[in-house]
Amino acid sequence: RGSDRGYEMTPRALLLAALVATATALAPAPRSAACSSRIVSSSSPSTRRAAIFTAGAAVLSLGAAGAKADSIEDIAARANAAAAAAREAKAKEDEKDRSDEADPKNLVYGALAGSVVLSLPFYWKNVARLAIKLTGGGSGYDKIK
Repeated sequence: RGSDRGYEMTPRALLLAALVATATALAPAPRSAACSSRIVSSSSPSTRRAAIFTAGAAVLSLGAAGAKADSIEDIAARANAAAAAAREAKAKEDEKDRSDEADPKNLVYGALAGSVVLSLPFYWKNVARLAIKLTGGGSGYDKIK
């Protein structure tokens, strides 16, 4: 992936360049005869300001020299491909969720049947009498007590 896009400055390389620039800028300058007598020429590259400027320019040139920007079409194509993949993943997830869900009617019917079965011991005699009466066997009170 990196070979066709040119040089990219990774965070680790950027941190290393900043560390080197800081170390160079803050290193003590060697004492010379010109420094000890407080006579410093304006073209002297050994000042901290010059070192920071040189290191900063080097870091910026590293990042800009090999950088290759992608075209808008490449960026749009990657974004569209990522969006299409996300839509497909969401559609699969929604389909899976729909297949896992129980039908609400079945849930209601199950609760109704469960409540009838669990309460049947409290009124089973009345149900038995009703069955006798419907089959024509009389009132049912004389057979179920």
